[in-house]
Amino acid sequence: MDCTVIEHGYLVPVTKEETIEDGVVAFAGSRIVYVGPAGGFDRTKFTPTRTIDARGKAILPGLVNTHIHLVGAYMKGLTEDVPGKGDTAGLYKRGFPVVCALQPDDFYSGCMTHAIEMVMTGTTTFSSTWMHEA
Repeated sequence: MDCTVIEHGYLVPVTKEETIEDGVVAFAGSRIVYVGPAGGFDRTKFTPTRTIDARGKAILPGLVNTHIHLVGAYMKGLTEDVPGKGDTAGLYKRGFPVVCALQPDDFYSGCMTHAIEMVMTGTTTFSSTWMHEA
């Protein structure tokens, strides 16, 4: 079976408490076909079409962000270094006025920017809420 193999990394499984120091994850299409120690991976059964060497890296399941406002991408940079009381001065003086004035069609670029950032850092599932979001 043709598959992609991520090998020789520190495998952090979700079903066990211990980390596997020389781990392998193999998948074919969207299906995971092997997760475990490198010594248990049968290369005669699976033919890697792509191999990723994960030495010195962790192999993790996709991360889940249970609370995000994708529209927050518009607030980056607007809310820093704003004089006022407390850490939320920029949020209330600059961030909310800008974001609350956006129309539904304006949300797309900021939301996609934040979504791309999450994918790049390992997030595969998220729950986002804000007004006008579908």
